[in-house]
Amino acid sequence: MDDNSPNVQVLIPTCNNADDIEETLRSVREQDYKSENIFITVMDFGSTDGTYEKLLAFPKFHLGVYQKGRILRRKLWPSLLAQAVSYSGPAGGCLSLILYPGNVLYKNCLARCAETLNRYRGEDISQVICEADLKRDGQVVAQPPLFDLDRIMEGWNGMKEFVRRGYRHQVQCVSNGFVQRLYAPVYRNDEMSEQRWWNKCAYSNIMNMSTAIYIREPLGCQKLVEYKDELDDILRRWAFLPAVSRAYTAALGKTIDEEFEPLGKRTLAEYAIWRSFLLSRKGPDFQKDAEDCFLISGVIDPEMKDRELYKTAERHLFQRDTASGTELEAYFEQNGMN
Repeated sequence: MDDNSPNVQVLIPTCNNADDIEETLRSVREQDYKSENIFITVMDFGSTDGTYEKLLAFPKFHLGVYQKGRILRRKLWPSLLAQAVSYSGPAGGCLSLILYPGNVLYKNCLARCAETLNRYRGEDISQVICEADLKRDGQVVAQPPLFDLDRIMEGWNGMKEFVRRGYRHQVQCVSNGFVQRLYAPVYRNDEMSEQRWWNKCAYSNIMNMSTAIYIREPLGCQKLVEYKDELDDILRRWAFLPAVSRAYTAALGKTIDEEFEPLGKRTLAEYAIWRSFLLSRKGPDFQKDAEDCFLISGVIDPEMKDRELYKTAERHLFQRDTASGTELEAYFEQNGMN
C-alpha cells in the first residue's frame, strides 16, 4: 500500500441492527488498506436490541460511536450523520463513504478506489462509483453491470444511464467531500438524504456537473432494502423529480435536459412494478400493498400501461399467473434488482 494513501472516513447510521452491524464493521477493518488511514464513525439512533452494546465492545481503534435519540425517519439519518464529520473525522481532507448495516466492502474496495482516484489526479475527478453485488434472502446475487467497461462519467450527460437504471441498480460511492455535499439537508422533503435515492451519486453529478470514475468490478455487497411503507417511498421519489429540475435551473440558470423528467418517470414506474412484485412474493398479507405499488406505476407514467412488463405484472398480481411471476423475476434479474 502506498504510504501516501489518503485517509478514508466510513460513516454508518444504525438502529436495531445487532445482526448486521458486526459484519459491516469487520469488512471495513479487514480492508487491504492501512488501518491507520481508516476512520469509522457510527451513529446509533436509539437501538433497543443490543446494537449499541455491540458497538461499544468492538475494537476502538479509529472508531467513533455516537448515540442519538430515536429518530424513525431513516431519510434524516445521513444528513444528521454528516454533521458528525467535522468532529469525528481525520484532520485535513479525506475520502468518504456511507454504509448501512448489512452492507459490506470487499477487501480490495478502498485500495482500488484510492488507486483509481490517484491515477486521475489533476482531472477534477470528484468520486469513484463502483458496482456492488446484492444480498437477497441471505444469498449474494451479482447485478448486471451498468456499463461494459470502466469509464469517466462527466456531469449530466454521463449520468443518464444512472437515471435510466438507477431506481433498481445499486452502486457504492467513494468521494472527496461527498458526504457534506450530498447529504446536507437542502430540501425540506429531505429526499436527497436517502442513501438509495436512485444512486446516491446521481444528484451530486447532475447538480455540480462533476466528474466521476465508474468501476465495473463489484467492490462491495449491499443488502436488499425493505421500506416500512413502500408506496410512501415511491410517492416521495415521484415528488422529488420536479424539485431536482427546479434546483438545477436555479443553480445553473438553464433548464435541465428535456429527457430528465420523462426518463425519471419511466424508471420510477418500472421500479414501482418491481416493488409490487417483491411484495407479492411475501404472501397474502402484503397483497394490498403490492396492488397499490402496481397501480401507482400507471399513474406516474401512463405509457407504462402499454408495455408488456405492465401487462405481465397485472397477470401475476390479479390472476395469480405463475408463468408471469417467472417472467418478472427473469426480467428484473437481467436488468438489475436492487
